[in-house]
Amino acid sequence: MWIYNIVGSSYALFDVGNGVILVVDAFEGPMPQTKFVLQKALDLDLRVIVCINKIDRPEARPEAVIDETLELFMDLDASDEQLDCPFVYASARAGFAKKELDDPEVDMSPLFETIINYIPEPEGDPEAETQVLISTIDYNEFVGRIGIGKIDSGSLKLNQDCVIVNHHDPDKMKKVKIGKLYVFDGLKRVEVQNATIGEIVAISGIPDIHIGDTLCSPEKPEAIPFQKISEPTISMNFMVNDSPLAGQEGKFITSRHLRDRLFRELNTDVSGSPVCSHVRYQMRSHIGII
Repeated sequence: MWIYNIVGSSYALFDVGNGVILVVDAFEGPMPQTKFVLQKALDLDLRVIVCINKIDRPEARPEAVIDETLELFMDLDASDEQLDCPFVYASARAGFAKKELDDPEVDMSPLFETIINYIPEPEGDPEAETQVLISTIDYNEFVGRIGIGKIDSGSLKLNQDCVIVNHHDPDKMKKVKIGKLYVFDGLKRVEVQNATIGEIVAISGIPDIHIGDTLCSPEKPEAIPFQKISEPTISMNFMVNDSPLAGQEGKFITSRHLRDRLFRELNTDVSGSPVCSHVRYQMRSHIGII
């Protein structure tokens, strides 16, 4: 997965992968929000690949950015193994990556090779009982909530009977059935009949599925521990415009429309917490996206 100025519940996605790619701008260097998510990755002892992006910019300063990134690792008490991570230089717009600044600019193969060689393969028993940790939520008007996560143990198939349990809610146990099952082909979702260990799957047909839930076989309902989402730190009031220019522009301008829009946001972004028209979020970027 990619780390690039992401905040909020995004670090819940760390449970999906066995490693991360820290993308750092070759001019701007590490950003404040980079420190937040990198700390989460290091705490989970994930393998980190540092990708210095946009090296084709005229003002790029990749050598200085490398020093700043290593200083960030040390500030976060990274281990010697974590400090000895590979660096890759790239330009996503131009479509090339290289392991050394003097290497020719050909394609993205050096980045892909680094991922294959450095990030460990998924581990587990494909014959064991099913365990799928839901790490993020999507929403579709036709199928409702969609839970996305990695199969940590066993396999999963269409119409399979499962139970939902949660590491932070020991009393939660609900019987469900897999309505639709998807795997990812690039950025596209492909509907399949079954999937096995290590695959990232999307599951629909379960209306009240949440981040942190574990889908298990009924024979062994065992929850997978997960990183609990931090509480919101920023709040804002959304209300109807009462200025002299009220009602002169905009399509949805009543309090009911505002409320519906805020609660609809919770279908995909669980790091927010709207109470009527008072919204609490973790960082300004969340409110800006709304």
